[in-house]
Amino acid sequence: MRLCRGIGLRLSKAPVWMYFFRHSDCCLNRHGQIWKPRLYGDFCVVVDLKHPVKVFRNLNFACYSVLQNGGLRFVAKQIRLENVEFFVRESGRQRMLRDQKRNVHAFAVGYILDHTHPSESRDLESLDGRVAYYNPIQHDSFVDQETQIPVFEASVVHLDERGLYYLAA
Repeated sequence: MRLCRGIGLRLSKAPVWMYFFRHSDCCLNRHGQIWKPRLYGDFCVVVDLKHPVKVFRNLNFACYSVLQNGGLRFVAKQIRLENVEFFVRESGRQRMLRDQKRNVHAFAVGYILDHTHPSESRDLESLDGRVAYYNPIQHDSFVDQETQIPVFEASVVHLDERGLYYLAA
C-alpha cells in the first residue's frame, strides 16, 4: 500500500496498525517545506489504522484529503472507508452561504480499508451501492441521489472521481 511519496513499511518492533514511511520521502509538503510528523526511529507515522480519519473532497487539487488527529496525513485519488459517519458543520455551511466562498465543512469520518494515491495507475474495485452527494446550497446534510433522503452513516463508502458510493448501515 502506498501513501504520500513514500513506500509503506511495517517495522517488526512497531505496532502492526501503523504505516511508516522513510522520513526523507514523505515529510515535504507541496511547497517543499518540511513538516514535523511523529517520528519512530528514522520513519514517520503517516496514519494510525486504529483511529478514524476525516476525508473531504479537495476541489483545488481534484483529490481527497485525509485528516487524522488534526493534521493532513495524505491525499488519495480513491479511498474506501468502513463504519462511516457523515458530518456537516452548520457554522461552516452558514459562512459559505453568507460569504459565497468555499470552505471545508463537510466530512466522511471512518476507518480506512484501501486507497490509491493520485500518482498511482491502479483503481480500486467499484462498489455496487447507492450514490450520495452533498450540496450546501440545497441541503444541510449528505443526501441519497435517488431518493433525496438524508444519509448520516454507512457501513462502507467508496469515494472516487465520480463521487460517493455507499452501502447502508
